Amino acid sequence: MNRKKERKYLFLIIVIFIAACIETDIIFLHFPEMMVWFLLLKVLFKSLLTWNFFGYLPFRSIFMARISDAFGRKNL
Repeated sequence: MNRKKERKYLFLIIVIFIAACIETDIIFLHFPEMMVWFLLLKVLFKSLLTWNFFGYLPFRSIFMARISDAFGRKNL
């Protein structure tokens, strides 16, 4: 893999992780208001966070394997 393509993948991974972290922080901060707005029980609303993690975990595992192989292994 050439350097330009590696940088593109690395940039994409960083953007995905930053977006996921921001999204999680926003949801945590507004749990009480969103529960009242959507008229949901606390248990049901917490399951939203669980399904959210399941949404981006496959992407993370797919890309992290490529990144770790590209940067972690050394050619001897």
